[in-house]
Amino acid sequence: MRADLVARIRSAPDAQVQQRLLADAIVVTCPRTRLAAYIAAARPGDHHIDALRPEGTTPIDEMTTRAQGAEQAELVAYWPRRQPEALRIFRGRAGKPQGFGACLDLCAEDLGADPGADSMWQYAQQRGATRPGEHIRAWWFFPRP
Repeated sequence: MRADLVARIRSAPDAQVQQRLLADAIVVTCPRTRLAAYIAAARPGDHHIDALRPEGTTPIDEMTTRAQGAEQAELVAYWPRRQPEALRIFRGRAGKPQGFGACLDLCAEDLGADPGADSMWQYAQQRGATRPGEHIRAWWFFPRP
């Protein structure tokens, strides 16, 4: 069953179908986990993860301001300019943004732009410098409306 699900996920025509199939695979193969229970209850067919769209960062700015305040929204605004490909928008029915996250590759050039990212960078550096080809990757944000 697992091999069939993996094959279907890999051959899915687009990211939204892949996400639905992945959710199905989690529910079927991991029935006793909290993640599987959450996915089963969330009806992932109505929700999907998407890249940043041309309408830009307005929904991100608004969600962050409401959930975390204007100061945090200013910090968040740095990352779509720096790494737009790192942002993922969690969309509900009709594509309405419901939240977002960023999987950031941190580097020394970003120091000083975001205190949270600075802390993650410093934590990683205290445990040893990255080797050639390695990245410091950080998941960041996740406000909801």
